[in-house]
Amino acid sequence: MAVSTKDVIHVARLAKISFTGEEIEQLVKELNSVLEYMEMISKLDVGSIPPTSYVHKPVPHVRSDEPKPSLPEGEAIRLAPDSGKGCFKVPRVV
Repeated sequence: MAVSTKDVIHVARLAKISFTGEEIEQLVKELNSVLEYMEMISKLDVGSIPPTSYVHKPVPHVRSDEPKPSLPEGEAIRLAPDSGKGCFKVPRVV
């Protein structure tokens, strides 16, 4: 299946994009080049290749959920960018 100038103009109109005559001709050439390449790839025999392959064995990125001691309240408040009266101060949200 080849792309024609008419096809490019139609899709450009749907996308509300305007092209010059030279740009349309360039797009026709480039799109047809992509389609030719895709046709070449579709002719390859890939029956012996497994559907999915990995360079390395996938490892789940889930850590164990273990309780750990947290910061003491005073230390957490001391490290806050802004605090007062033993609380975190945050910007007012209206």
